Amino acid sequence: MKLYELTADFRHIANAAEMAPEDDQDLFAAALLELEGDITDKVEGCCRVLATLKAEADAFRTEEKRLADRRRTIENNHTRLKQYVQDSMTICGRDKLKTELFSVRIAKGSQRVEVTDLDALPEAYTITETKPLKTDLARALKAGKEIPGAELVTGPESLRIR
Repeated sequence: MKLYELTADFRHIANAAEMAPEDDQDLFAAALLELEGDITDKVEGCCRVLATLKAEADAFRTEEKRLADRRRTIENNHTRLKQYVQDSMTICGRDKLKTELFSVRIAKGSQRVEVTDLDALPEAYTITETKPLKTDLARALKAGKEIPGAELVTGPESLRIR
């Protein structure tokens, strides 16, 4: 029998015991006592399952942390090695290199708009008081127009591997 069925039976018998005459109380008490034992056994079983589930969840949490640490280490190694290759190519004066498997080049940084003073921007280049129209700003700045509060910034060079 399932715990919810035992609990429902216990409640039903307890309610019936309240309505029953005094003579039948011993019979109801024995039935309730037997159900309490069954309920206790079921609760203990549930607690064992809960303990197992908690242990499994803790094991997964530990493994997630281990894998995240490992991922960060690999990402850092990737970043350092990529920078090492880029620095070596720069020192040797090479901006392109072709091997049997890869084409490697140092790409110039892309230009982007940097808003230096939002209040100084002309209204034609803002959507709201806090949101500038960066596409329009970029177009105007690339055309050579001077716009107060905004400037074109070139990002750093980066290594591209194909």
